[in-house]
Amino acid sequence: MIKKITAIFLVLVSAVAFPMNFSQASAAMTRAEFISGVIIYYYDAAVGIGKLPFADANEIGAQHLPHITTAYHRGMINGFEADGAVYFRPNDAIAVHSALSFLAWVLADATGTKNTDEFVALLAQNDVFDTRNETFSLADFNAIRAFVFGESIEDVSPTSKRVISTVAGSGDRGFIDDDSEMSRFLMPQNIIANGDDIIVFDTYNNSIRNISADEVTTISGKRIGFDEQRYPLGGFENGELSDALFNRPTAGVFNSRGELIIADSANDSLRVISADFTNVKNFEISEKLNRPMALAIDAHNNIFVADTLNNRILRVNSDGDVQIIAGGEEGFRDGAVSVARFRAPSGIAVCENGIIYVADTGNHRIRKIQNGFVMTVAGTVSEFDEDGDPMSGFADGHVNEARFNSPMGIALAGEKIIVADSANHMIRAIDGDRVTTLAGTGIPGDSDGEPSDAELNFPTGVFFRDGVLYISDAKNNKIKMMDM
Repeated sequence: MIKKITAIFLVLVSAVAFPMNFSQASAAMTRAEFISGVIIYYYDAAVGIGKLPFADANEIGAQHLPHITTAYHRGMINGFEADGAVYFRPNDAIAVHSALSFLAWVLADATGTKNTDEFVALLAQNDVFDTRNETFSLADFNAIRAFVFGESIEDVSPTSKRVISTVAGSGDRGFIDDDSEMSRFLMPQNIIANGDDIIVFDTYNNSIRNISADEVTTISGKRIGFDEQRYPLGGFENGELSDALFNRPTAGVFNSRGELIIADSANDSLRVISADFTNVKNFEISEKLNRPMALAIDAHNNIFVADTLNNRILRVNSDGDVQIIAGGEEGFRDGAVSVARFRAPSGIAVCENGIIYVADTGNHRIRKIQNGFVMTVAGTVSEFDEDGDPMSGFADGHVNEARFNSPMGIALAGEKIIVADSANHMIRAIDGDRVTTLAGTGIPGDSDGEPSDAELNFPTGVFFRDGVLYISDAKNNKIKMMDM
C-alpha cells in the first residue's frame, strides 16, 4: 500500500498503524518503523529540536511534516513526490544503504564524521554494524544509538514513557483530609511546592491545603456555610491559622522570608501566612484589586499580580507599593505598556531575565511584557461573537496560527512555556515558534495514563519543578503530575 504524506494525512495518521515492535529486534525494520525511530530517538538527541509530542508514528502530527519530508529528500524513503506530497511504501524494509546514509547525516555532529563512508567505517571499527548485512534491523538501530549516545532504545522504550498520574484527590467533590486517594477537593485552582510538599489552593473550599507523603491536610481556611448553588461560603478573618477565613483563594508564592503570599480573589486582597505557619494577616498594598487570580515573584521579592477583572498586570514590592506594569482597560492590544490591553488575565510567570508571561484568558492568547512592550507570544483569534468578544479554538502549530481556549495557568520549564489550556481540557507547550499538546484529548474526562490518551477536565494551574509538572485538574477535583 502506498501512503501519502501531507499535512492533512499526518493529522489523521492515528488511523494508520506504524508500530515500533520491540519484540522483533532481529527482523528488518520497515520504512515506517525507521521513520518513527529516527524522529523519536535520533532527532531529539542529535539535532536538539526538543521532545516531540508523540510516542510513535501513530501520533505524528502536521508539525512534523518537515522532518519526514527531509527524510525523503535525504533518500531514506524510496518514493516519489507530486503536488507537494511525498508518497512511499511504509511496510517495505528500509534499505541498508538508505538507513546508514541517513543516520550518517543525522549523527554527523555527534560522531564527528563528515560523510556516509566515514560513518560506516567508524561503526565497523567499533564492531557496531557489519556492513555485509543485507537487512537493517531494530537491533542494528539500537546498537548504533547505544554506541553514539550510551543508551539503547530499551532505555527510552514505552515502559519509561511520560504518564499522567493522580497525586491526590478521589475525584469526588468535598472537603476531606485523608490519605491522598481518599482526600477531597473542590475545584482547586493552583499548586506550588514547599520543599517536598505541595501546597494546594483549594479555591471553592476556601482553604489552603498541603500534600505530604501521600497525606492531605488543611493548613488554613474552612467552610462557613453554603450558597444557593451549594458552594461553600467564604469569609474574611485574620489571626491564627485555625481561625482564618478566605474567599476563593486561587494562587500563591513564597517570598525569600518564607512567607506565603496568597491571592484571595473574592476578597480582592492579598493575604500572608507567616513563615512559621502560625497566623494569617493582610498584605496591605496601595491599589485596590478586583479578583486577583494569579501571582508570580522575582528574586527581589517583587510580586507580580494578574489583577484579573481590572485587566491589568501589577508589580508589588515588599513594602506594598504598587506599579501598574501594563493594562487597565478591557480589550486586546499589543504595543507599549501604556496602551496595551488585556481581557481577564488569569495566569502569570516571570523569568530570571525579567520577562513576564501572561495567560490572557479572555483573549485566548499567551502574552509577554518585555522592555516596556506587550507582545503576543502565541495564539490568534479570527472570529468574534455577537458581543464582540473573541472566540476560542484549538490548533497546534506555529505560534501565529495556534489557538487556545481560555488558558489560565502558565509555568516555565526551561525554554518551554507550559500552559493550562483550561477550556480545551489540555496542557499545551510553547517551545520556540511552535505550540504542541502535551496532554489531554480535548474532551473533558478523568483518566490517567499516557498523556495523549489521558483526560483532563478544565485544568487551571500548572507548576514545574525538578522535571515534574504538577497540574490542578480543577473540575476533576484532583492534583495530577507528569514527568517532563
